[in-house]
Amino acid sequence: MAKLSLKDAIIALREEGRSYREISEMTGCSPEYARTIWARSSRIVMPGSHADGMCKYCGKKLEETKITKPRQFCNDKCCDAYFNAKKARKPYILICEYCQREFVSYGVPKRRFCSRECQSLAMKEKDHEKQAV
Repeated sequence: MAKLSLKDAIIALREEGRSYREISEMTGCSPEYARTIWARSSRIVMPGSHADGMCKYCGKKLEETKITKPRQFCNDKCCDAYFNAKKARKPYILICEYCQREFVSYGVPKRRFCSRECQSLAMKEKDHEKQAV
């Protein structure tokens, strides 16, 4: 019969119903280590996301992975694209305080300038006015 590794021994003892303290005394490891090994081993293989196991964004079939929470996306790009498309960015039509041109601000109704250049020039003018006084 093959000798069990420490991790396999911890899993086997835990399946017998032993406590972490008993396992640590029997194997010589700490109770925290036994708890960690058990927690990692008890994770189940889950097939993809919600009911159909498909990516929420592109519809690809998701690979099975060892995780505790079902996956919803096949990769980070799909996740980012999904949430970026979902964000409701309301367009606000505003007028720049410096150049008086009309511009569109997405999601920020309190923007004052159309660009960093206008903001910089406005701040410089404000500094000059303070120095003149």
